[in-house]
Amino acid sequence: MATLKDVARLACVDVSTVSRALNNTSYVHPETKERIYAAAKELGYRPNVIARALRQGRSHIIGVVLPRLHLTIFSEILQGIEEEAQKHGYMTTVCVTEDDHKVEKDRLNRLRDSGVDGIIIAATGRNGRLLKDIRATGVPVVQLVRRQELELSSVIADYEACGRDAVNFLYEKGCRTIGLIAGSQHLSPYRGRYDGYKQAVSELGLTEITGSSEREVNSFGYGYESK
Repeated sequence: MATLKDVARLACVDVSTVSRALNNTSYVHPETKERIYAAAKELGYRPNVIARALRQGRSHIIGVVLPRLHLTIFSEILQGIEEEAQKHGYMTTVCVTEDDHKVEKDRLNRLRDSGVDGIIIAATGRNGRLLKDIRATGVPVVQLVRRQELELSSVIADYEACGRDAVNFLYEKGCRTIGLIAGSQHLSPYRGRYDGYKQAVSELGLTEITGSSEREVNSFGYGYESK
């Protein structure tokens, strides 16, 4: 495998000049740079990305941890993450946990050890301490859909407003008996929707009618277990 020294020898320049040319860290005369590129191509030289990342302190890789991809909400969000990452010169490493906190813990440790520049996660709610430890090392952590730790940044929906707005919408359409089929109240989205529903029916003087659907929790599964 060709090295920087090999490229420098073929191009008749110093190793430092080759490094500056290939990394664009400082000015190198165009003719010299062209000669270096030609030498690198002839030798099949490929830079050591890991070593460069260690030197620069940046990997330009973002870890994305999701429970599953067959759910539209996560597959569409992942598509958006990929598109935005590419715009800024980043690539993503995607980990799927199937909502298994042990798998999630393993993937988080692997991402941390690999030196990713940041982590986006829709977490199980069982590895909060690990997430905070990772953030403490300087790696940004953003919670997605599920807000697990109040101290960490998050991008979530206002589930309470969703429940409240749904009731008000139906009321404006003439409905006076409005029920709510909710999932487990241990899961944030369902608990939030119920709180919004309860508030709205109370303000409108309606009777609260609720039911539970564990099938909904299992099929959509984008809540998290509360502490």
